[in-house]
Amino acid sequence: MKRKKPILTLTGLIISIILISIWYSYYFSFDQRVNRILVSNITIDSIVINDLKTNEWTPVTVRVYDEGNFIPVPNSTIPEIYDQKAAYFKEIHERIIATLSQEDFNYRSSFMSSNAFYGYVSLTGLEKLVKNPQVREIVSSYVNISINDPVRISGGPIK
Repeated sequence: MKRKKPILTLTGLIISIILISIWYSYYFSFDQRVNRILVSNITIDSIVINDLKTNEWTPVTVRVYDEGNFIPVPNSTIPEIYDQKAAYFKEIHERIIATLSQEDFNYRSSFMSSNAFYGYVSLTGLEKLVKNPQVREIVSSYVNISINDPVRISGGPIK
């Protein structure tokens, strides 16, 4: 029995190399200053990067790592636990925001009992957030809703 040459494997390898080179050129096509930000362990929304190329500020939501130290007071009611969790995250948010100046970040608000806060960030502020080990993710806070888009207000069908 003759063995067939692995043409499919060679073709697959060539296609893989081409796809990797396309991905690499796209991923590192940003200017040098922004390139450093993308190589970190933090997820950054590409809208944030692109917006800061042309604007001084962009709206962002910053998610932080939950340090896992939250323990509710025993025998607390659900609303009390909610308030305790909000205070816990508020402390983490304040520690991060304290590392930023007004030229870096314009704080707006925190999400109640959540690991996220939002505001407007500059490029230097983004660089500082990326270096902060407590920051997990930075996403754009832009909301794009068209007047013509259907929005479900109740459980009924969209017409």
